[in-house]
Amino acid sequence: MEAIHNFTTNLIAFWRPKKHTYHALTWDTLRLHWKPWYGAVEGGLSKHKSTAHANMGSVYIKLGHNNAMVRIACAGEFLMLGTTRIAIVKRLSGLTIPNGWKSHELGPLTERAGVDETISLWTTPPAPPVTPVPPPFIPAPVLMQAVVVAPNIDPIPKRIAWLIAEDASKNDEKCPITMEPISPITASVTSCFHCFDSEAIAAWLTNHSTCPQCRKKCEATVAYTNT
Repeated sequence: MEAIHNFTTNLIAFWRPKKHTYHALTWDTLRLHWKPWYGAVEGGLSKHKSTAHANMGSVYIKLGHNNAMVRIACAGEFLMLGTTRIAIVKRLSGLTIPNGWKSHELGPLTERAGVDETISLWTTPPAPPVTPVPPPFIPAPVLMQAVVVAPNIDPIPKRIAWLIAEDASKNDEKCPITMEPISPITASVTSCFHCFDSEAIAAWLTNHSTCPQCRKKCEATVAYTNT
């Protein structure tokens, strides 16, 4: 799993139900992880709902420099802090946000919530096209040529695939290819720990060698067989 930034802005906010406030994280473009945001709270704070937002399930984000992973989802709600848009997200699993990150609070809300149908909060851009690079010209004679062999990718054990698929089903995750709910009976899990419909990922891997979600080279393991 890599650090994933699937939002159209560089700010996300987590709701603190006991205090009725929010705390915000910002994307560190140099270190490629999320960190606490301590920006100025000016211009009023309002909560909005985007009807144009496409709920794409969940993603993993990396907190800080220690590679701690948290699985989050966004249902289309966002905060407006002056002219700054902040996507509201919910933690589904993984490490709890450190308490030391919550000292700078956003809130309470001072304006009535609204709806903006033109706002897109969550986007997964397609992978950039790969332009073939011709091999360099080597004049004859060639006495020695190094051969680089790609490392083998081992599929995960079936029992692990079942546990991951079962957890994905309990959390109402959907196959990123078919957008249908994950079922451990019909699911496959890649060596990079992503769940897909078995037929869909098998068809994908006949023409590709990488995961359609994180773009890592992968193998897929069927979670369940009746043999």
